[in-house]
Amino acid sequence: EPGTETAAYGHPDELPDMVRYYLDHPGERRRIALAARRRIVADHTYDQRMETLFSIMRRLFAG
Repeated sequence: EPGTETAAYGHPDELPDMVRYYLDHPGERRRIALAARRRIVADHTYDQRMETLFSIMRRLFAG
């Protein structure tokens, strides 16, 4: 969800204001970065990626 684990913009014109906002709000920037790291460590490890890959391969090459 944008603003929780990531910063997102809908149009490139929004980017300069967003950059300024996060430069002016280091606590908010850090909170989002820490939440993103927690998500990555919990849901995006190499083991999880390999299990997903092997699962797809088993489905594709079965039978």
